[in-house]
Amino acid sequence: MLRAVATAWVKKIFNFEQKLEWGPHRCRTLAGVCADLDVRLFVPPGRDINDREFVDFLKRSLRPTLGLAIGCLQIFRSDLIGLFDILVNYHNGLLPRYSGLRATSWSVYFAERSTGFTFHRVNEIIDGGNILLQAEIPIAEGDPPGDLDLLKTIKAGEHVGEVLDKMVARDEGLPQGEKRHYFGRNRHEAITTIDDPGALPYAELQRRLFAFGSLNIKVQGAYYPVTRIRPCPPGSLKETRLAIVSEDRIAAKLVRFRHLPFPLYAVYRCITRRAGTDQEKAR
Repeated sequence: MLRAVATAWVKKIFNFEQKLEWGPHRCRTLAGVCADLDVRLFVPPGRDINDREFVDFLKRSLRPTLGLAIGCLQIFRSDLIGLFDILVNYHNGLLPRYSGLRATSWSVYFAERSTGFTFHRVNEIIDGGNILLQAEIPIAEGDPPGDLDLLKTIKAGEHVGEVLDKMVARDEGLPQGEKRHYFGRNRHEAITTIDDPGALPYAELQRRLFAFGSLNIKVQGAYYPVTRIRPCPPGSLKETRLAIVSEDRIAAKLVRFRHLPFPLYAVYRCITRRAGTDQEKAR
């Protein structure tokens, strides 16, 4: 909770155009929600959904028939899938065009007119099962991915009852007919890692930054997690080494790193490195 509060305020203080995304839901945890609804909560060892001990426990003690996966980035293995009569996943993209990760960001990057979400049955193909329910929302020019994801979540929540009815009825769903496009971690890293910023037009750098929120840009042999760049007069580049010149000869300064000015980012990096070292020593 403290991390969520700190992150929201850091973004707002150092990025004035950033909306302050806050609300009562930010202070709620899954454990708290389950306690309010008198629902038992089970956490697998190591938070591994496919843990052998956990799968055996489900099979032996709970014997689940219906499963709804929301916000789980792990791949469900066959032993786990086989426990359920029907297992359904919520995916924040339109299948089969946007399977995988960061569906909203990719939709924005490709300048789609709409994005959406899909409730689909789970099989051993990532985001490849039959579709139970799908809906779209329009993308207006300038809509940031974060706002679109929130709108999707709200609209998807309105359809959960319908999805549950389909699950109870053991609805088989409809096969995904179009050609499937998968966006995994490798594709995300490839488009957000900029080894040579001088090889890309300035507009393309900004387009990627808007869609994905952060770019790992290499400057003078080191990579920086850049969250904002700003054009500047070429003569001012002598004042800082944290600057680039794009393919179309536009000079720009790197002004935010993880939403922080560079001096504060340097402090942040020092703290996180020290914490990582302490954890290694503890192990």
